[in-house]
Amino acid sequence: MGSMYLAECRCGYTHEIHVGKGAMADSPDLFPFFCDQDGLILVNVEATRLRCPRSHCRTSRIRSYGRPPISPMFGKREQHGDRALTLSDNLCPACQQMNLNFSLIGNFD
Repeated sequence: MGSMYLAECRCGYTHEIHVGKGAMADSPDLFPFFCDQDGLILVNVEATRLRCPRSHCRTSRIRSYGRPPISPMFGKREQHGDRALTLSDNLCPACQQMNLNFSLIGNFD
């Protein structure tokens, strides 16, 4: 089962994301990353090569939320497989400040 989060920043940026894997056998295992060109993206962490999923970009130079420098080293975290999502003070893709927070809003299958 996966988790749904609302990413919110005090600058006004909001985005709903799905993290983890659904119940279907072929569903991807998604986790949020930051791409310099596309901002907050969801990447299938089961892929052999992690890259931006947007067809115009496809760069492998992406950074995982939950790890410095785009997330703080310490703070409340939610575990998803071998990755942990830091819930507060993350890099906002809109204002480029460390004010993005992830709030759990539900689950999905």
